[in-house]
Amino acid sequence: MKKVIVLVLIVCIVFTSCSTKDTSTSETEVNTQTTNSKKTETKSETESDTESRTEAEMNSEIDDTIETIGEVEVDKRLLTIEIVIPAEYMEGTSQEDLDTSSLESGFISATLNADGSATYVMTKDTHNKYMEELKTQLTSEINEMVGSTDYPNISSIEINDDYTEFNITTTSTELSMSESFSVIAFFMYGGMYNMFNGTKTDNITVNFINADSGELINTSNSANLK
Repeated sequence: MKKVIVLVLIVCIVFTSCSTKDTSTSETEVNTQTTNSKKTETKSETESDTESRTEAEMNSEIDDTIETIGEVEVDKRLLTIEIVIPAEYMEGTSQEDLDTSSLESGFISATLNADGSATYVMTKDTHNKYMEELKTQLTSEINEMVGSTDYPNISSIEINDDYTEFNITTTSTELSMSESFSVIAFFMYGGMYNMFNGTKTDNITVNFINADSGELINTSNSANLK
């Protein structure tokens, strides 16, 4: 469980380590109106603005609030992503720190809110790169569980693409104490991925399967915790 907590901190640190050069380009495409551009370019920008407003209106209520494990909020715009990191993960961080990390990481902005939380605004390209990094970190943490000192009976762990189903193969015929507690970690991994991805998840399933018989030993669902 300590690794889970450490991973949450790593997730926040990623904001200061990932980088992209696409931010200024995407922001310019959305906001810049060039008065000296050719008529064809002006026409193209006008049509793009009209299309953007229409799509934004149709999707105005999509993913406004993520109701899942934790308190990370992801607001999806047409070309940008807004992520709010809870205050408990930003302790000791100043606005100057955020300005520096935002500049180095290529974010559009980073704001320290009155309640201590931080709001990051980035392009979708940057967010996609960040999610790939997060998936790599989560997968690495999960793979380290296989055959470890804490989980000696676990021989493999399979995860679906959206981190809502975990299939754990174990030599146990009945779950050990550590295996039973590991369910909470899997719920957190799945919840964390979907929070930062901006996808609402009603349930995360953890299945334990016996390595010899192939029989299902136990199934746990996060929905049952509500």
